[in-house]
Amino acid sequence: MNDSLDEKQLRLENKKLGRELRRLRKDNEMLRMANDQSLRTLAYIQKDSARQVFYNNQMLRTSPYILILTDDALHTVMVSDVYYEHSDRYDKDKVMRGVALDEALDGILEDADLKILMEKCNMAVKGRPIQSYLTCSRKNGEKTDWKVSVRRMISDGKVVGLNIMFVDMTDIVDAMEHVREADRAKTNFLANMSHEIRTPMNTINGMAEFILRDSSDEKARHNAFMIRSACRSLITIINDILDISKIETGKLEIIEDSYETAGLFADVSTMIKIRLHD
Repeated sequence: MNDSLDEKQLRLENKKLGRELRRLRKDNEMLRMANDQSLRTLAYIQKDSARQVFYNNQMLRTSPYILILTDDALHTVMVSDVYYEHSDRYDKDKVMRGVALDEALDGILEDADLKILMEKCNMAVKGRPIQSYLTCSRKNGEKTDWKVSVRRMISDGKVVGLNIMFVDMTDIVDAMEHVREADRAKTNFLANMSHEIRTPMNTINGMAEFILRDSSDEKARHNAFMIRSACRSLITIINDILDISKIETGKLEIIEDSYETAGLFADVSTMIKIRLHD
């Protein structure tokens, strides 16, 4: 009797152990699957991180601009390779370990321009947006015009550093200056030619006035009237050209004066008659 009870109890224990073993195997399989997933995720993260590092390094290596990344204390974190073409004060290891921004840019910008940039960077670290601006530097007698851009790097709503970019604008600034010089030359040419043309036109107008005053020949007076009208129209056009020159040089003056509409129509009519006669 006792033997049958022991066998029954053993069978029950075996069933419990079997169920526990199946549960453990199932849990082990789930752990194995979770571990595999974790390994795949870790491999993906490592691959993505390596990819990001690769492209960040490529960006710094191939960028044609001076790029400087700083922390919130305005110490360098990373710089582009172009930086070392303009400064040999620090090597890459020193810059990567962190150099004060004003020291890193010493020799690239003049003292006054460097002071302005540092003021803007301090404002940016405090959260204020900074507009891009132009500045100039001189090294070994050569002038370089820079467009400076200061951008904040923000994490969790806080400024954690700055992205500062220097774009060489020398060629563009020089080209704009050449355009302005050419425009000034054109304006001066128009003004000088207008003055040169106006002098003989005034003489012709004066001769026509003499004929109208002294001559009694109706045909001569009629021709002199048309000459005077044409001269006045041309002088008006010349004055308009001079006004355009004044506009371009910022010297235009507006005066209040009466305007005779009937005289305008008469001058236009005279010019049309001359063309019809020709």
